[in-house]
Amino acid sequence: MIGTFPAGISSRWRKAGGMENAAYYKQTPIMRRILEYTDGAVSISGTNPLKKDDKFFRRYDDILEAMGDGCDLYRSMLDFKGPLLALDLEYGNSAHPGEIFHKTLETFHKFEPTRLAARNILNEHGIEHVELMTGQGYNYVMRVPRTSPTYKSLLTIGSKLHVLNRSTLDALEQKERQFGNVPLVTDSIVFAAFGRVTDYLVEEIKTRSELLLRTTDLFDSEEIAIFDTTLYGYLFNRRSIRTAFSLHQKTRMKEIYNYDGPAIVAIPVAGVPLEERLKIRQDEREHYRRAVQFADEVRCEIPAANLGSLLVTYMTSPVYDRHLDFSRQLQREDPNRWNLPEWPELEAKMRGAGLDQETLDILAMPNPQLLQPWWLRHVIRSLREHGFSFAEVVGMITTKYNAQFNWHEDLVKSNSALRAEYWTRTLWEV
Repeated sequence: MIGTFPAGISSRWRKAGGMENAAYYKQTPIMRRILEYTDGAVSISGTNPLKKDDKFFRRYDDILEAMGDGCDLYRSMLDFKGPLLALDLEYGNSAHPGEIFHKTLETFHKFEPTRLAARNILNEHGIEHVELMTGQGYNYVMRVPRTSPTYKSLLTIGSKLHVLNRSTLDALEQKERQFGNVPLVTDSIVFAAFGRVTDYLVEEIKTRSELLLRTTDLFDSEEIAIFDTTLYGYLFNRRSIRTAFSLHQKTRMKEIYNYDGPAIVAIPVAGVPLEERLKIRQDEREHYRRAVQFADEVRCEIPAANLGSLLVTYMTSPVYDRHLDFSRQLQREDPNRWNLPEWPELEAKMRGAGLDQETLDILAMPNPQLLQPWWLRHVIRSLREHGFSFAEVVGMITTKYNAQFNWHEDLVKSNSALRAEYWTRTLWEV
């Protein structure tokens, strides 16, 4: 139940955590850095595990109010100055999910080649970004001004690849009126186009990472690096990212981590050595004195990024060619919209396909397996091996998402075809 505490969380945090968190946020250097990082955000949200009511998660009109509630702080990627783009990398361990919180230095050292791969690729292409150390890894965040060549190039790529289906575009056009001067439709196309570019980045980082790299929780090895691209499988206006210098309380709430230490501070890397970063982010003495001092020394503005070099490389890669092929399959008879096969056509093909019983069982009762990466991959792989095309697999998963299988609210509020296309595209060759 929301608001209850699992065994292992210290009474000190149960009794005083909210007040301690609010005192941390009230310190001037922390407030300044958070205000820098959230500058331009269309919306702010917060989660507070210490709340026992519906304020566990809420939207705020004012970031100062969210700080006063002692929340974990998030800002929208939808931004008045231009859409934000982000890479989200983290460490995963199937046998010991909390490993990174108990053997922190050792685990982050293992993850360092993956982190350096992502950072170096961005630097090689001259892409300015903020590198943020999170609970289990790193975020790389940048802004794309709407008047920039990068914005126009991503919009062109997105239009050519038809990255959003017609029903999504129609819904976004309706919502755009709610956001004033923010062009939600074109921002969403830009965001989804960059999602395709992350497929290319996955392939590049994979060759430089010492840990097996996956795009979600697919534990083909006990330890993996996760480049979490699921960010780009949702509608843009529903995406948010943790702010710099936000507290990170989630780790203390999940029993699988078995962690009862202080909340962790999300801090910019800013050239600080790993050992020192780990001290800064978890030393809660005097309301995180080290983090406050660090906040007084750094800046957290999200920079404008020039992706020109990266986009040229992507568009001359086999990944882009694959995306073009997928796009053509989705359009079928009409080059201006997705034309997914519907259930009668798919059902007829299923009868003679010779699918394995496990796949048939999942398709018959898809909740929750078609929300779980391991089983999604199994179904996608099975359908592909039995002669189903990319568009047919997307159509199959979409029909299941649209059917009444008591799906949870997160899926109901998303565009089913968009989610199905994301999973099929990213798991097609894994």
